[in-house]
Amino acid sequence: MAQESAIWTVHGLLCRAPPPSQQFCLNILQHNPEIIDLLFECALDPRPAWYPEKQVDSIACEALVLFFRVSLDSVPGVSVFVEDALQEEVDAEWTALVESLKILTSRKDWVEKIIAVWKKIDDEKWQDLKQ
Repeated sequence: MAQESAIWTVHGLLCRAPPPSQQFCLNILQHNPEIIDLLFECALDPRPAWYPEKQVDSIACEALVLFFRVSLDSVPGVSVFVEDALQEEVDAEWTALVESLKILTSRKDWVEKIIAVWKKIDDEKWQDLKQ
């Protein structure tokens, strides 16, 4: 229960309306980049048979995704030009996203952790949890 309360707090900071700016996420990551490692640990936390409704792993995965939110309007490598004031905001958000991704890729074993989370999810059978 305490794990879920803690991870819901992280989720609440990132999943809100309107969504936080990418600069906000970057500030969190710059202040404490270890949060990425901790979220990966939570995402890899096994779901025990005696508590199948445990959501720590899935909430941690969602929080990780929210740190690196790419706007639905943007396509990497495609430049979109809008009014001057809005263009500055778009450019600032993109720069913050790129910096956030640099922090992610600077973490030790980040690729292996992503693969491990995917394998954990892929290998989990709902029939086992239902029992």
